[in-house]
Amino acid sequence: MRARGAERIMRHARAFLGTAMVLALLASGSSYALTSSNRFAPPKSGSGTGAISGFTVSNVHYELDAIHPTTYSAVTFDLDGTAGDVRARVLGAAATFSTCSVTTGTSWTCPITNAVAESDSLTVIAVQ
Repeated sequence: MRARGAERIMRHARAFLGTAMVLALLASGSSYALTSSNRFAPPKSGSGTGAISGFTVSNVHYELDAIHPTTYSAVTFDLDGTAGDVRARVLGAAATFSTCSVTTGTSWTCPITNAVAESDSLTVIAVQ
């Protein structure tokens, strides 16, 4: 009797093990199918060096505010080449960069609101 009971247990164990193996294979195959469709570009990183040649600023003119002549309203200047983005600031109490606009070719105008007495230098940043 014991032999029959042991045989039955072994048969159930084999059936259970077989079912478990089939389910494991199905699960691993379906997870592979889901992950194989996820594609992305590898990240890029690096560094490099290059010469910074700079621009020459000329013909600088400061415009006084019409209502408050103790402050500037704008600064105009020429660059020795074409630029795509230009910012300027007059150092003093309001030392923030303002976005400049091209007037003609290489001539630029930048709005500024510094007091004349507090202004001590002009800084221009230009990129092509």
